[in-house]
Amino acid sequence: MRWAAVVARDGTVEKGYDNDPFGCYFGIEGMFELAAATGDDKLFADALELYLRHYRFVRDPERLFLTHPAGTRGFNMEMADLEIATQVLRRRDIPEVRRIADDCLAAIMDRFYDPELKLFNELLGANLDRLPAQRSLGNPGHGIEVMWMVMDEAGRRGDPALFERAAERVLDLLEIGWDHIHGGIVHGINVGQGCYEWPVLKPAGMSVEFRERGEFNYVKSHWSVAEVLIATLMVYERRGAEWAERYFSRAKAVNDKKLSLRSHGYPLHLLFTDRVFTFQPHTMRKDNYHYLRALMHCLAILDRLPAKA
Repeated sequence: MRWAAVVARDGTVEKGYDNDPFGCYFGIEGMFELAAATGDDKLFADALELYLRHYRFVRDPERLFLTHPAGTRGFNMEMADLEIATQVLRRRDIPEVRRIADDCLAAIMDRFYDPELKLFNELLGANLDRLPAQRSLGNPGHGIEVMWMVMDEAGRRGDPALFERAAERVLDLLEIGWDHIHGGIVHGINVGQGCYEWPVLKPAGMSVEFRERGEFNYVKSHWSVAEVLIATLMVYERRGAEWAERYFSRAKAVNDKKLSLRSHGYPLHLLFTDRVFTFQPHTMRKDNYHYLRALMHCLAILDRLPAKA
């Protein structure tokens, strides 16, 4: 079973599965949360069956996705599987899901991470071997997103050493990827490649596109700022680190002053923009996932902080 891309109001499928594994991940994630909220054991069992089937589906080495070519392993897949595994294991101890969490953590922390560059590669070979063409490439915002999920799993496990490793990598990625002039996280880095021509970026569902050249891809995204908010507040709750407070404040300021569209009469945010946050009217799609998730995580942490004061 795969989720349809478009359905009519009456549920009729207008466009079937469109090679997007993340729509399936998000649907499964929602099923688990609804099952937890309602105490519906059958819904939990259905979600678990779908999750395990989808896990095997995305790890077929011949599978070709919109997000990565056949014969490779995507960092984003490890991320999605780990986040859901933590979500499940926090409620029930299921051996197969425990194994998935272990495998994802090993791949994320020891294989996708390049300790020399202090970046995560987005793609590895099918056997988690490093690809020469990907060696110098990384997306700092994506790495920060995955690190808060590792910290979340470390908290569930009661593993402070794992939490510290992930927190240290969050700081490294912020120092490397934060635009210290205009604010926000860069979309990508190709280390040492000053003349690199980045692939044209046209975000799904939007009418804008971006063309960048150089070692840094200075396209800014709302989702990456949302991930900084979660990661830094997690570190601040656990360690009270000055740098976590500093970067949380910076990310909040970028969100409220540069990405917010309220000054233009709209209640939402720019999703993708150039380095200096140029206003773009009528760009179609708005985020219905990352920022809402950040709000929920951050509010939960802030609710806990007074008790620790």
